[in-house]
Amino acid sequence: MTMASRIMHANNFKQVQRNYDRLSNFYDVLSGKAELLIQRKAVAKLKERKIKKLLDIGCGTGRFLVEVRKSAKQVILPVGIDLSFGMCRKASRQKNSIACANGHTLPFNAAVFDAVTFNFSLEIFPEDCITPLLGECARVLGPDGFICVVSMAKAPGRNVMSSLYLWAHLQFPAVIDCQPISAVQLLGENGFKIIENETCRLWGLPVDIALAKK
Repeated sequence: MTMASRIMHANNFKQVQRNYDRLSNFYDVLSGKAELLIQRKAVAKLKERKIKKLLDIGCGTGRFLVEVRKSAKQVILPVGIDLSFGMCRKASRQKNSIACANGHTLPFNAAVFDAVTFNFSLEIFPEDCITPLLGECARVLGPDGFICVVSMAKAPGRNVMSSLYLWAHLQFPAVIDCQPISAVQLLGENGFKIIENETCRLWGLPVDIALAKK
C-alpha cells in the first residue's frame, strides 16, 4: 500500500470514528428492531455450531453480543471490537467484553477464536481493505473456524428502495456509509468455503446472512 493510500485510509477511519461517536447514543433507536431481528437469525445459525469463542468486528452498541450471550449460551467468550469510542462505551455498559480497535489489524493472537462475525460492518470498509481484513480474520480463527457476515447485499435488480439507498450513499457517503457488497463472492475469493447464505429484507433492501468456514 502506498503512502498516499495509507493517508487516505487513515482519514477514512477517522471520519468513520467521528460519525459513529456522534451516532452512538441513539443508534439503537435509529436502527430499531428490524436490524436486531436479522441479527437474531445470524445468532441462530451460529448456535448450531460448536462455537465457544466469538469475535464481533464493528460491534457497535453491542446488541449482537447480548443476543449471543442470551441465545447461544455455548459461547463462553463473546468479544467485540469497534473503531468508535462512543460505541465501545455503549457496548461496555451492557456487560460486553470490548476492545476499541481498528479491525484492519486485529489485536489478537493467531487461532484464538471459533467464529468471527460482521453485522452491517464489513461493507463500511474501503474495498481495497476487505481482502487484508478477511486475511486477518483467517489468522485469528482456529482451523475449523467459522465466519458469518450480515451485510447490505447487491441485488440483481433494483426496486425503489434500492435505488433511493444507492443514490443517498453516493450523495452522502459520510452518513449513508454502507456500500452494498456480495458477501458470498468476497468470502469465496478470500479462501472461505460457503456453507449457507440467506437473503432477507431490511426496510425493503436486500440483506445477506452468509456463513462460511475457514
